[in-house]
Amino acid sequence: MKNLPGIVFACQMALMISTGLLTDKQYIPFCDEMIEKMDTPPYWIMELAVLRDAKEARDMIYEYIADVADTSFLEIQYDLHAACLYVKYKRNSSDNPREWSTFLMEIAHFADAYQMLRHDCSYYYHLLDMYESSNDAKSSELRQSAAFAKEFENEIAQIRQWYEPFVRY
Repeated sequence: MKNLPGIVFACQMALMISTGLLTDKQYIPFCDEMIEKMDTPPYWIMELAVLRDAKEARDMIYEYIADVADTSFLEIQYDLHAACLYVKYKRNSSDNPREWSTFLMEIAHFADAYQMLRHDCSYYYHLLDMYESSNDAKSSELRQSAAFAKEFENEIAQIRQWYEPFVRY
């Protein structure tokens, strides 16, 4: 990958947008602030500042990346995708008691589609079955969540660092 300004940041944003961790309510005001502060903001930041649809935003960023860099490095993001889903779960869990089952379903679907995670989809579907059939769902969630957090500790820390600038929005 070429060491071009903005490529790594663009990849980070695309990943967080594609997982739903980063929403338009966060990236649009962030981009607006960047545009105000920069003399010549990158065109993709200006374009992102007006895109509310997550799929369009993600696709636009990936087009930008493909135009200026070798995209083969994007293949290493599978575990980071899982970590984004986990950080999103932690952010939303206090508002939604069913968030753990949503997380397990999302990660199982992702594992099934890409088959590049540490575990295949059957592992995550099994966790979901155990969670949903548990007599004490909260304890099951806490055990499973702690195990996932330990296994993906480095990736989760990295995603939290990337996500930090957007938390205030």
